Amino acid sequence: MASRNNSDFSEKHKHKYGFVEIENPESDFDFNAPEYLLRKATPEQRRIMLINKIADEKHHVFSIAYLADIFAVSERTIQTDLKLLSGINSANFKPKQ
Repeated sequence: MASRNNSDFSEKHKHKYGFVEIENPESDFDFNAPEYLLRKATPEQRRIMLINKIADEKHHVFSIAYLADIFAVSERTIQTDLKLLSGINSANFKPKQ
C-alpha cells in the first residue's frame, strides 16, 4: 500500500479500536514513508479489545452495530466474537429486552 493511501486510511480509522499502529520498516530507507502504519487487529487482539471495552463500561448497553463500527468489522464478526467469548466463559451477554 502506498504511503499516501495509508495516510488516508489512517486518518479515517485512527480513532477506532479495531486498528493497531505498527512501525513501518520502510521508514528507515524512505524518508517520505510514514514512521508508523495502521493495520487491522488480529482476531485474538480484537477479542481482547472487545472484552476490555465491555468490562470498562460494564453498565452500558452496546448494540452490535455500534461495536461493529468502533472495531471496524462487520456485525456478523462481532456476533461471532461474542458467541465465541460466551462459549469460553469470558463474558456473559444478554440480548436487549
